[in-house]
Amino acid sequence: MKLKSTILLALFALTINASAQQEKNTYTISGHLEGLKDEWIYIENDSAQIKNDRFKFTGQTTEPIMVHLYTKSKPHIYLSLFVDKNGITSIEGKADSYDESIITGNTAQTEYNKLNAQNMALNLQKKKLFSDYKAAAAAKDSTKIISIEKAYEVLDQQTESAVKAFIKQNPKSFVSVYQIQDMEYKNNAETLDELFKSLDSSVQKSVFGTKLNAMIAVKKKSSIGQPIMEFSQPDESGNLVSISSFKGKYVLLDFWASWCGPCRAENPNILKAYNQFKDKGFNIFSVSIDNNKEKWLKAINDDHLSWIQVSDLKKENEAAKQFGIRGIPSNFLIDPNGKIIGVNLRGEELLKKLQEVIK
Repeated sequence: MKLKSTILLALFALTINASAQQEKNTYTISGHLEGLKDEWIYIENDSAQIKNDRFKFTGQTTEPIMVHLYTKSKPHIYLSLFVDKNGITSIEGKADSYDESIITGNTAQTEYNKLNAQNMALNLQKKKLFSDYKAAAAAKDSTKIISIEKAYEVLDQQTESAVKAFIKQNPKSFVSVYQIQDMEYKNNAETLDELFKSLDSSVQKSVFGTKLNAMIAVKKKSSIGQPIMEFSQPDESGNLVSISSFKGKYVLLDFWASWCGPCRAENPNILKAYNQFKDKGFNIFSVSIDNNKEKWLKAINDDHLSWIQVSDLKKENEAAKQFGIRGIPSNFLIDPNGKIIGVNLRGEELLKKLQEVIK
């Protein structure tokens, strides 16, 4: 009996300790956005009911993490912010100008506010260009569109330079490690690795830092100069096609999806490249991230994509995971020896590279 009582007391103590630890690691988000018309607001896999323009979230974390709040009805509200264990993050603003909300909270949020303030002038210029772009697109003014895209690219480069400076000046900040992840699409593995190694070891060894390091390791395997990783997926008829079957030709490995607006906008450029170089040993191997076969096939037909298309139609495409794809469209240009010679070449960049290598 005495032994049984001792065991029960020990189990009770463990339960109390676990409960206390869970409570200790709790974060709270308290929000007020005047004029919210939605009944619900969402964060990752959670939701909160909106009452009198106010909402509240609670969750668990052991370290500072970035979360994203959003509504589902249009116009969408989308806010990125940092939460931390034992912390309260507050949001105060108006629904029709949510991007001007005042967000206060933990150390990471304060640092994130500082970074956003530094980039405010650049972001306002981008916002103006985006508005101009929509107007030019509606007017089908291709000359204006190209001019705006070039101006936007300059602002993007200036923003990235400012972010890199922030990372080097704030090696212990969790904001820094998230910013490195955000730069993954436009930077090679070597640049990302250099930035990661500039971080303090406490951030590198964090849960998110460990994941980022693993992501960079995957990206290294698909960098320029590396042999393309082998994989196979079913085509439209269910027949397996492997990337190695294209050896001996220049091939563009293209990741896209029917639901991806930028992908569909890029398809005419890829089609142009294909038509110009298909008789010179160039081919395309497109991997769709779709999980709806009907929509996938319709997009192929609507966009006149006559080259080989494959997809495993899973919620998380296995090839995309293998290559560490976090954003689409993404592509890899592969030479006849199976070596990667270009990454994320779009529009005129792709044509220029093909003109350079295919004589």
